[in-house]
Amino acid sequence: MTKTSPLLLALALLAVGPALADWPTHYTLTGAKGVTGTLELADAGETLLRKREKLDVRLTFGATPETQRELKGTLTLTGDVFRGGLRSTAGLDGRVLGRHASPPWQVELSQGLQLRVRLQRAGKTVTLSGSAPVGARNAANEETIRRFYGAFQRKDAAVMAEQYAPDVHFSDRVFPDLRGAAAGSMWAMLCESEDLRVTFSGVRAGERYGVARWEADYTVFGNPVHNVIDANFEFDEAGEIVRHVDSFDFERWSSQALPGPARFVPSGVLISTIRAGLAVQLHRFRRKQSAAPQ
Repeated sequence: MTKTSPLLLALALLAVGPALADWPTHYTLTGAKGVTGTLELADAGETLLRKREKLDVRLTFGATPETQRELKGTLTLTGDVFRGGLRSTAGLDGRVLGRHASPPWQVELSQGLQLRVRLQRAGKTVTLSGSAPVGARNAANEETIRRFYGAFQRKDAAVMAEQYAPDVHFSDRVFPDLRGAAAGSMWAMLCESEDLRVTFSGVRAGERYGVARWEADYTVFGNPVHNVIDANFEFDEAGEIVRHVDSFDFERWSSQALPGPARFVPSGVLISTIRAGLAVQLHRFRRKQSAAPQ
């Protein structure tokens, strides 16, 4: 059995990154105290591509129609979330310029078919969550997701891989571009972790898209880690998973898992280091898989 670095194996369980280019662009949001809202992405065909790493968005939120605010602007991928300042499109914020203008709302956004939004201004914080519509529920596609995570709980990587289409594309922040058999090999590598425990919930799927939430418990350097991951799926006409994108809160994970000094490493440097290390680890694992007796 291949020996995998505890740190690299744990980091491979992380999942973060923008969604794929042609996924839904309209989200319904809910929050505490009756606050609701919507989020629209202006140009998903371009702005959700990884090379751009920017989002032009329109965001509305409020507890009543009279208190609804409409904000607009550009968010930039910074570390593991999209961040930026959004200004009101109407009213006092939209009319007054210069030093008398109201400050923008500072926004953090995690991207996927499920998302989390946090807005802050003048000491006030509003947290919203939501999901894109997936259409009428499709029982067969929901069962595919359940088989996938049920197999993960049993550490049965072969059954996990059977739920994928041959040309599947998997993406997260540390494995940004795994295609075909490489995606299945990544899960097989993770299944070798002895102390990994997985649960899942929130399975919902339509004819083309699906979502779920999975939670992983494991240890890194003796530190207990509980990670919450939002999974996003696209299905082909045969009902197989053709795209899979995962996202989670990297800052929360690092506060649990990393030794004190490592927490101060710039996120860009940390992610680059992790990607390079895991690419080597996965390459070695796949070579060992190929050499194993069939």
